[in-house]
Amino acid sequence: MWTFARTSGPGPQFTVIGGYFVKRSGETEESASVEPDKSGAVVRLTDGHCDLIGAARDVFDYPPADMPAAKLKELANDAVCRYSRAFGAYQKLIAALKRQHIESSSLSLILKDAFFAPSNPSNPCSLPR
Repeated sequence: MWTFARTSGPGPQFTVIGGYFVKRSGETEESASVEPDKSGAVVRLTDGHCDLIGAARDVFDYPPADMPAAKLKELANDAVCRYSRAFGAYQKLIAALKRQHIESSSLSLILKDAFFAPSNPSNPCSLPR
């Protein structure tokens, strides 16, 4: 399992995760297969409990009523920070998105703002999370 974004601070913590599914088709371990999770998920961590909120893209496109908008924005900003670090710089991240033909028009407003209009593109990790 990988963490793609997470919130911090008081209250419930939200995390965008991805990894693998273990599909069990029978009674033995040998009949299990592993598949990558192509959509990821958002989970809420509260007092030692982990609750599935939904598929990552769905949560950003159609935020649940019980998820604070500030936490969703914080997740989006943290994702930009993590991806910028992974690609070596924010500008390299944006270049990779363009090479893959990922346009801002295909993203939810909150992701579009975080990825394509950050308030500090030279250092997206300095943004409040």
